[in-house]
Amino acid sequence: MAIVKMGAQDEASEIKFDSSSTNLTQTNLQGVIEELNSKIGTIQFNGDGWKDNVSVLTDTGDANTRPAYYAIGESSQYFCYHFADNKTQFLQSIFHINHDIKQGTPMYPHIHWFPSSTSTGVVLWELECNIIKGHGQGDVLGAISKTYTRRIFVNGNGLAYEHMVAEVDDVDALPYSEPDSIVVITLKRIGQDPLDTFVGDAGAMMVDLHYQSDRETTPNKVPDFYA
Repeated sequence: MAIVKMGAQDEASEIKFDSSSTNLTQTNLQGVIEELNSKIGTIQFNGDGWKDNVSVLTDTGDANTRPAYYAIGESSQYFCYHFADNKTQFLQSIFHINHDIKQGTPMYPHIHWFPSSTSTGVVLWELECNIIKGHGQGDVLGAISKTYTRRIFVNGNGLAYEHMVAEVDDVDALPYSEPDSIVVITLKRIGQDPLDTFVGDAGAMMVDLHYQSDRETTPNKVPDFYA
């Protein structure tokens, strides 16, 4: 049973939703319980949906592979990393898998990026993803067996500094991993590759994961999380 408190004087003081019967009621200011379904029609409540697991891009400490960091677009107040079109450069993001992930479902890494020119060529992004379970289950950081390399080819749209989102296809989605796992993603632009034809820098703001959720918590805080 979910209860929502309402603060407006001329509205219901309390709304209740019974998830077992999808029955929505309100208690008005006179204390009378009213069924809202008859007033506003059938309401479909669905706990399944998509969420973002967000992280920031961090410097790997190597000046030879670090993208330049400078202002973007028409303003001098907003900055991001700019990946060159003639070399391989990379940054890293680290994600913690939350307890609200739907068991057995894949994850979709994607890049929020900006073309720095009006070129409509292809940017070749590469994501090296290392997935490591927690709680002493034998997973080792950097293990080849736990590393998945994904490539995303995406064209510029001819508009400089347009906000673009480049995501892996279904076939390249990352496999499910349980709560408290860590996903380490190294983001690369392979600028010198002949398949990368975009002229100019490609600015990257962040990498994040789309994932499916059907809960807010798990019954247990350690494996087996869902028992």
